[in-house]
Amino acid sequence: MQLRQLIMTLVCLILLGQNVLAYTQEKYTLDNVGKLNTFSLSQQSLLLSREGNAKATTLYTFSQEATAFNVITAQNYIYLVFVSKDQELSPLFFALSKDKGKTFSRPVQLAENADSPYLAIRDESLAIVWQEATNLAYTISENRGETFFATQSLIITNEALTMPRIMIDQDQVVHLALIAQNNQVQYTRILYAQLPSFETTTIFQTADTITSLGISLLPSQSGLGVYWQNSYLDRSNAYLALSLDNGKTFGNKPFYFSGELALLQPFNQNLIGLAVNDKDVGRAIIELPQPEQVKILSPNPNMKLNATDAKIVLSPPTMPLIFNIELTKKDGFARQTVSASLFCCSTTQEIEYELPEALGNGTYDLKVTSFDGVNLSQPSNTVTFTLDRTAPKLLTFEAERVGTNVVLTGQFDEAPFYLALDNQVISTTRSTTFAAQVLLDKNDNRYTLAVSDEAGNTGIYTQEVFFNLDAPQISLISPTNNSWFKPGAIFIIEAEINDLQNDLDEQNSFAAKINDQISQATLSFDATEKKLFGFISLPNNLPEGKNFCQIIACDKMGNQGQTDFSFFIDSQPPCVNCDLTQPLFLSGPNKLLVPLLDTGAGIDPCGTLIKAEPLKFDQTPTMESGQLLISSSWSIFEGSYEATITPRDLVGNCGEPIILPLIADFTPPQIILDSVPEAVTNLPKLEIKGSLEDNYPDKVMIYNNHKIVQNLKLESQTFATAINLVFGNNEIVIKGWDKAGNEVEAKVNTNCSVATNALGLINNFVQGPNPFSPQKKLVGAFAALGKGTLFSYSLAQPARVTIRIFDITGTQIWLKTISGVSQGVTAWGGTDQLGTAAGTGLYPYMFSVSAGGVSETRRGKIIITN
Repeated sequence: MQLRQLIMTLVCLILLGQNVLAYTQEKYTLDNVGKLNTFSLSQQSLLLSREGNAKATTLYTFSQEATAFNVITAQNYIYLVFVSKDQELSPLFFALSKDKGKTFSRPVQLAENADSPYLAIRDESLAIVWQEATNLAYTISENRGETFFATQSLIITNEALTMPRIMIDQDQVVHLALIAQNNQVQYTRILYAQLPSFETTTIFQTADTITSLGISLLPSQSGLGVYWQNSYLDRSNAYLALSLDNGKTFGNKPFYFSGELALLQPFNQNLIGLAVNDKDVGRAIIELPQPEQVKILSPNPNMKLNATDAKIVLSPPTMPLIFNIELTKKDGFARQTVSASLFCCSTTQEIEYELPEALGNGTYDLKVTSFDGVNLSQPSNTVTFTLDRTAPKLLTFEAERVGTNVVLTGQFDEAPFYLALDNQVISTTRSTTFAAQVLLDKNDNRYTLAVSDEAGNTGIYTQEVFFNLDAPQISLISPTNNSWFKPGAIFIIEAEINDLQNDLDEQNSFAAKINDQISQATLSFDATEKKLFGFISLPNNLPEGKNFCQIIACDKMGNQGQTDFSFFIDSQPPCVNCDLTQPLFLSGPNKLLVPLLDTGAGIDPCGTLIKAEPLKFDQTPTMESGQLLISSSWSIFEGSYEATITPRDLVGNCGEPIILPLIADFTPPQIILDSVPEAVTNLPKLEIKGSLEDNYPDKVMIYNNHKIVQNLKLESQTFATAINLVFGNNEIVIKGWDKAGNEVEAKVNTNCSVATNALGLINNFVQGPNPFSPQKKLVGAFAALGKGTLFSYSLAQPARVTIRIFDITGTQIWLKTISGVSQGVTAWGGTDQLGTAAGTGLYPYMFSVSAGGVSETRRGKIIITN
């Protein structure tokens, strides 16, 4: 028999001694703290024995002898269904207690002749099922048993239905397990169905006797299990079949173990089993064997996937499993993880998972685990691969004639690539650019470029080049492309001319156009040197920015050649980029940084004039990060000066002279603290007050254990703030700067004796609506396109907010991180990082806030409904 055996680890044995009655007359449950409750029939009473209490108490007294019962306790409620012996009939009754069994409602008769009753409760929904002769019947209440719907019958032709067991899940679905016996062929089937549809699935078939049956949710709430007792002669085995897809499919090889099984119940992420014999009850943890490690068959390590093979291939599972696929995108030091879940039945075929279209190009680390409803497998070996769905894109394409040849140059948006020109490989390069030289054809100069990347993506581009072989060819030497000029400027034109006809006029064959308008130009052609030289005068009314120029050559036969280039116009002078009401400060004993701004050609460091008598700045000026740096080889004394600054750009635009005070201050400020903290404190915060003694105070920054916790811009010398402390040692450094850049620091230490991770970074936090439906419109949920659930919060200080949402297996499916925020609203639309909609169910979340070494976390659960 190819079945998988369970391991039962006995954690507790409860001896009930002579008070234990026949198994069929008892019911066992575990309460919310894991203690055993035993319900049993004794003459006309229902007894309750609680673990730890030696004496059983009478829970209910029957007016007539009861032959079968079922009972559920839920908070203060007790739901009781029982069968009484009334002459030849066996009526079924229901009674309800709302005060923990102190009083019960008057029994309500549900059926005239019944056996094997069973009930289940979830929130307001109550379902009761029982046996009527060879059929089953059930009824449902939506108000905790106050009223019931009409009784419904369950019938399978030629089969006797017995031992019904039901369970209601968090989605209010009623799950039913039952036994069907066909006496003609002498076999017994264990069936599963959902109510009210009653479409049955065969879980197990045997010729042995089934002595008990049960159905239970799994600890993860992601699946359900059907368990039963199989007996033949002296042999007795317990079996467990799991379903991870809401009962649609069950494993074809159930787990089994030796012994008697009376109950299977999830408790604290474990499956607890109760084994029963005539003398005692044993409570045990049911440990399923861990699923095998998943094997990733594709992609292979360092493989590059394109649009056609963007999928993951996994080894076939031998049992129903949920594959948890985790993809971590590698982008420099940043990491972004997305997750997806895939349910698979047992099969001999490989499992394929198509990567979602929303998954962008990039390099990913792939890791897969499997989940059987109870246990997670060990993670698979991590496989790194690159996803690239797009062919190289042609960004630029240029053609330049060189004699009877044409030089084709261009650039693609990625590298490396493989390029073929008219089916001939012309380039295999790790650069994004390419160049190829081909012979000009008088009739057809159309070229087909076929480019492919390492992932196998292919793009086809067709480019047509128009050339007249008899036309003069102009090769521009000066100016270079994209040069800068002032309006009205005159610039030099220099070019080489190649004319196969040798019939160019030295004076009248050339012209120039600016933005398609004939321009004033003086151009001279030297036929011997085959060079063009001249001047072009730019109009005064050219627009700012990019403009275009054409040099045109026309021979005596009318053949015309031209070359095009672009240039930029800059008519705006640069300016001093600082508050002109504030003085400038020397950045060192002999250096001055002047912030300058130019939006065009750029600052001319040598052309910009700075005078500050009697100071002499005699070193060559340079530009550093938008500031002009000038230095002096002479010593500069502290004091006040006056600087005159005349900025100039590279095309000759000059700004108006600006006069600013100039301060030479080389003395660092002093930090004076009003008080020094105690060596040990039991306060979670520390107040820091003091002053930065200087004529020009600028800012104070406070560090705790080498992390910045406060940045204070000073309007005066004094400062005051409060910082959060961390548990243990706090090494606090206060640094101060004046406006000249002089720095000073002071250090203090204190030891915090209280944990500070609950300081109250979160002033207010609201999550809702909950439950929610992704299909329903939610006003204001802008981040989720008007649908979803919101995280609304206000914080005590700017902090880093991290929101994580998990599925019931503990796999993170959604992550949102926001830095430097003090309040906000974030929406989740009910999808994972890949954009795949999450199914109905329970999704735990963590809302975490951290700032200055302090963190605070709120946890909860989100319910998604249809």
